[in-house]
Amino acid sequence: MVKLPMYWYGVPLLCSVFYIFYLTGYIKWLIGYYILFLLFSPFLSIKMYLPQVISLFLPFTGISLAHNITSIGSGALRLFILWPIETILWYIDEILFFNYKKQKIIEPVFLIGQPRSGTTKLQSLVNEDDENFVSLLMYEMRYPYLTIQYSIDFFNYIDKVLFKYNLSKLLDKIRFFSLYDPKNERQKMRRLEMNLPDEDDIIFFYHRGFHFLMAAMMPNKYWYKYFHRLYELDDQIQYSLIQFHKRCVQKVLYRRGLNRTYLVKWVAGWNGQINLAKEIYPDAKFICIVRDKNESLPSWIRLFKLLSTDVMGRDSMSENPKLLKTFKKENLIWFHRQIQFCKSLQKTQLLTIKFSQFFQNIPNGIEKIYTFLNKNISQKYKNYLISQNQQQTLHQKTKTDYSDITPQEIQKFPDLLIELFN
Repeated sequence: MVKLPMYWYGVPLLCSVFYIFYLTGYIKWLIGYYILFLLFSPFLSIKMYLPQVISLFLPFTGISLAHNITSIGSGALRLFILWPIETILWYIDEILFFNYKKQKIIEPVFLIGQPRSGTTKLQSLVNEDDENFVSLLMYEMRYPYLTIQYSIDFFNYIDKVLFKYNLSKLLDKIRFFSLYDPKNERQKMRRLEMNLPDEDDIIFFYHRGFHFLMAAMMPNKYWYKYFHRLYELDDQIQYSLIQFHKRCVQKVLYRRGLNRTYLVKWVAGWNGQINLAKEIYPDAKFICIVRDKNESLPSWIRLFKLLSTDVMGRDSMSENPKLLKTFKKENLIWFHRQIQFCKSLQKTQLLTIKFSQFFQNIPNGIEKIYTFLNKNISQKYKNYLISQNQQQTLHQKTKTDYSDITPQEIQKFPDLLIELFN
């Protein structure tokens, strides 16, 4: 059964907006603003986005035309409703909070690894030490506008003073902060919560139209390759993406990052983003967690299918097996790029840790990380790590599902546990 995502309502909503402006006689003003939006939007690269828009109107091999309707609805929402409004919010920040651009990002810490390697859990553990670290929360990536973020801060302040956080507890109880269906299989594998830290490259999904999940919207081999290979795009486009991300980080540090280290998780950075980050932040340090490929790869393919269903209401790789083959090839490239990147770093820049060893003894693993970063662990944080370690002992390992990738196919991938620990 195919679910109908909210994007299906994008086209009728857009038509309603145009019709209202037409009836009120302000259609010329609306068109004029759209022209300004196309010229000055911080989100839009016409050179990059126009081919994507055209592809939405072409049938995808082996995929129902209903998929095109969903994709067109999503594109319409972004191009004609969300991004034009959010462009105004971006420039309000530039006027009211222009000093954020002076915010320095000193010695950021990047948590890297292949998808399904334990980076989300690692980020949650380290980010709990909010005296030392600060990470971007999902809502700060979805709404990288200080105007919005300060408004949320004000709501939290009112909730604290008048309601003793009961409003926040209520919203959390009804899963208000959960993206998509909070009770499905994907949520059990990978949480997506607006009030929790997540992967920074989600910024590009919401605001620049470049993310591996965009392949779910345009399911053919060309776009699957395209969204896994930022490094093949023009240098100008590449650097505009990473500079946009830097501005978003500066805003959060300007607002709530005083004397704390920026902590970022970036598992999709093997598309070229992590190499750009290394250039932008020459003093950065990298912590790479490595998991057995026989566990991570089947889990990652399964998760991508579930994410595609969340985003588009359908699993395109099951409808067209050729897409699954392409997806595996692109991830093989990511494995090789990870090896190349990690071996390019100095010993003072990179700490590699094994997934199995780390989660057998979390306090010991965190201690190694803090030693590498020259930071001290408070007693309060030590107690937290001990409690987390006790919970981890209760974790039951899930059975590996080889329905999407066979053990023979996995053997074609390099063994990161050998390549990065010798």
